[in-house]
Amino acid sequence: MIVHESPEPRTEIVVVYDLGEDGSWEQAREDREAWGKELTEIHRLDSDPVAIVFTPGGALEASA
Repeated sequence: MIVHESPEPRTEIVVVYDLGEDGSWEQAREDREAWGKELTEIHRLDSDPVAIVFTPGGALEASA
């Protein structure tokens, strides 16, 4: 998993998941559900990797 956060305030967080790795499919699903599906976008990068864009305002951000 690769996490990229921009230094600018209130910007998206992009996490890349390699769905070919054990447990990564479940981790991606859990992260998206915890943040809030309406505040995420999924982008397929190839056959296994996907990027999920987490928009500010998700549940995990509020608890940090």
